[in-house]
Amino acid sequence: MAAAAPAAATSPQVVAIVAAVRDELAPTISRLQLVPDQPWFVGQMACRRLVAAVTGVGRERAVEVVNTLLEEHHPGRIIHVGFAGGLDPSLRAGTVLNVRWVIDGRGAAYSVNNDVPQATRDIPERPQGACLLTADQLVHAVADKQALYARHRATAVDMETFHVARLAHQRGLHLTMLRAISDAATMAIPREAAGWVKPDGSENVGAAILHLLTRPWKIPMTVRLGRNAHLAGENLAKAVEGMLREM
Repeated sequence: MAAAAPAAATSPQVVAIVAAVRDELAPTISRLQLVPDQPWFVGQMACRRLVAAVTGVGRERAVEVVNTLLEEHHPGRIIHVGFAGGLDPSLRAGTVLNVRWVIDGRGAAYSVNNDVPQATRDIPERPQGACLLTADQLVHAVADKQALYARHRATAVDMETFHVARLAHQRGLHLTMLRAISDAATMAIPREAAGWVKPDGSENVGAAILHLLTRPWKIPMTVRLGRNAHLAGENLAKAVEGMLREM
């Protein structure tokens, strides 16, 4: 993939907040009192202008939407938020991670310390701070989580962050990566859950209801997952607000 052109006239007073899925971003939108300005959500905190966006699921959508946001609003910093599946068995649902390393599982990595991401292949054996693995698909089985943890020693897994980090590296943008655990390492989620979110990041309620109508024994697990997601979203919103106040 060719490197993106450097962003023009970025402003440190403009902060972009992006997430793949609407449910990941909704509590932050509410807490920061952002208002719709289609396709964005906009607001203000002190002297900073805030622009938030739901990118949709997967690498292509994340890169496309973030690129468009950069061209229209020229933020100097991106705060990338969302849920992640736990790989480290010590982490409980709702735990918020300020990610310091993000890897693709194929040897490429970026180090991030609330600064411009730096490409690296030298991750310490016991890195300080959370290490996030970006996978190509939803990791749903406990055995798969255990295998990924043994192989990569990553703290958690998601599907978009590595690609956003690469874009921020190419554009010279400051990046903060916040992930909240929605399903702990010991919790399996339905394989079909990938279809409960539409490609644009909105809920596919019909697919979820159809799945549960034909598999009612999975309702308790789904309720638990929903509670975890609510907790993760609220904790993310608090973390974003706290970070913005400290800037």
